[in-house]
Amino acid sequence: LKIKFVVPESLLEEIDGKIRDQEKPASKRGHGYAFMQGGKLALGEVTPETIESNIKILNDLKSWVNKNCGTRPLKNLEVISRDRRKNLNEMLGESTTDALIIATEDDVWLMSIDELLRRLGKQEFRIDGLNPQQVLYFARQNGKLTSERYAQIISRFLDLGFVHVFVSAEDLKALLPLDKGISGKNFTRGVEVLKNKEVSPISAINVACAFLYTYWKEEVDNFKWTNVLNKVIYTLAQRADKD
Repeated sequence: LKIKFVVPESLLEEIDGKIRDQEKPASKRGHGYAFMQGGKLALGEVTPETIESNIKILNDLKSWVNKNCGTRPLKNLEVISRDRRKNLNEMLGESTTDALIIATEDDVWLMSIDELLRRLGKQEFRIDGLNPQQVLYFARQNGKLTSERYAQIISRFLDLGFVHVFVSAEDLKALLPLDKGISGKNFTRGVEVLKNKEVSPISAINVACAFLYTYWKEEVDNFKWTNVLNKVIYTLAQRADKD
């Protein structure tokens, strides 16, 4: 599995712009803001510590992109009108629009976790898109990633609130010890993926049964086995109620 990542030049410019905004003296002092919560006006605060954390994250992101990605200039500008490009820039941001244009080249695939963006690319530019999780799952299936490493990545996706994740029986088993117990959030959310309406009931049951069998073969103590069994069955029962 060999993949070369390319990003539009405008992405690095966008990151630099965000860093400059955060580093302005007025910004670094922090600021307050107002928002609506439960129909009432509430106040929030962005502290100087938060600003410093944001700057570090942006610099780390820039370093990662520079180390792991190549940049590519725009070539196929004829695939989009000037007005439509301006439109998409306002809706998506310049770097995202540029990524769609670059993906119209023959040797490039659009890789995005955003399903709506992949659909837009298919509908408007007739380009194929990849979900990064598909690539990661393929890498794990072909031995390029260990189950433990894949489980760590899946845990990160779950931390970010994603519910559409690729999990197998081996992945659930690898997720189980990460929080040292059945109550651990990673395993709990990993199991809850099985009740997602996007997952077919047959696939969910097959994965659950395969996981329970592989876990049972480990000859764990009865108390822990019962807890795991109850957790999986309870989750599938919740799904049955909704179906």
